[in-house]
Amino acid sequence: MALTACDPEALLTPNGPGRDGRLGARPRSPGPANAPGTVALGLDADRDAWLHVPSGLPAGPAPLVMHLHGDPGSGQGAVQFWRGLADDLGFILLAPSSQGQPWDVILTWYGHDVLFIDRALDATFQRCDIDVSRIGLSGFSAAWLVT
Repeated sequence: MALTACDPEALLTPNGPGRDGRLGARPRSPGPANAPGTVALGLDADRDAWLHVPSGLPAGPAPLVMHLHGDPGSGQGAVQFWRGLADDLGFILLAPSSQGQPWDVILTWYGHDVLFIDRALDATFQRCDIDVSRIGLSGFSAAWLVT
């Protein structure tokens, strides 16, 4: 068995990881209890994903909306803007930040951002009980190309 380091250059090629745009993260069933609050998931030193869980959600699986910010923008700004709607309508909100401006697929192809979104979803599924029949994706401005 050999151990190899991740090759950052492989992420910059059309055949690198994440290039097909598919996400591997899957909800756990049942997931953990949904603890209310807004937190940074702590996924990367240069960017992060923000998670907002409204207080007062009923026990059990809850809907999830992942929102992709526009250009310029950030996951933190998106959560600050949309969390009132999440509170009013009762859904968990996940808002990752792109690696640069705009999302990588707009400039080249799927890659760094797809891998980061997958990590953000996996971290969310580890923290929250998600209703798999009610998962949505939204985007604003340049993010509409991704959604």
